[in-house]
Amino acid sequence: MYNMCIPFGKYRENTRSFMNITQRYAKDLVQYIGGNIGAKEKHFPYGIGWIFPCPFCSALVNKEYKKKAQCAALIPNGNYSYVFRCSRKKSGQCSVNMLFPIFLKTYNPKLFAQYHRDREEAGSTGKGHDICKYNYFGEKL
Repeated sequence: MYNMCIPFGKYRENTRSFMNITQRYAKDLVQYIGGNIGAKEKHFPYGIGWIFPCPFCSALVNKEYKKKAQCAALIPNGNYSYVFRCSRKKSGQCSVNMLFPIFLKTYNPKLFAQYHRDREEAGSTGKGHDICKYNYFGEKL
């Protein structure tokens, strides 16, 4: 008997490439943010995510051990994406949970543009996805 939760056909290929793109960008971004402190992989109910120091509010605390505290996480949400969550919530940028594309756009807009291009080439933008299509002028379609 096969698993009914696994999509089949062309949709399955798009989903696989989308997840690989998102995983690749998430892993690289977390390693960059973690820097010398290092991000740690952690098992969550929907898969493997990462915990790391919050890139938004770590600079706002005074003590060094609090700056290194791994209070932020990219948590898999079961919809082939991740959710950014900070438990400290000291900054306006990290006071709400964000889907991975929004987190990437907030933290590094240039990297987000590259991520968006990769997702468009894979056919995983627009209706039914967590990121909308844009034309070449940056306007939503």
